[in-house]
Amino acid sequence: RFIQVGNSFLLSEATQALTAGAFRTYMCMCMESGGRRDFQFPQKTAHKYGIADKTLRRHVDELVEKGFIVAYRNANLRKPNDYSFGMRWKPELKAPLKTL
Repeated sequence: RFIQVGNSFLLSEATQALTAGAFRTYMCMCMESGGRRDFQFPQKTAHKYGIADKTLRRHVDELVEKGFIVAYRNANLRKPNDYSFGMRWKPELKAPLKTL
């Protein structure tokens, strides 16, 4: 697969404020999403990229907090979590996150 990353994304203050691990996890998620906005990123896939379970949780929490992704937890359904790419990281879209 191939992903193209825009200048506005790489140069944004929000992206530059991400930890290196969260940025790498986000790039891996982009790769795995196959260009779709909604995707799954199970632990098995994270392991493929060398991301440990606790590290994945920490990076997902950071990406959610900073508006890069939205996580839909499916633990009670015993299936992988669903994710969606968010846009709240953009300065003009810093509206509060709505809960579902």
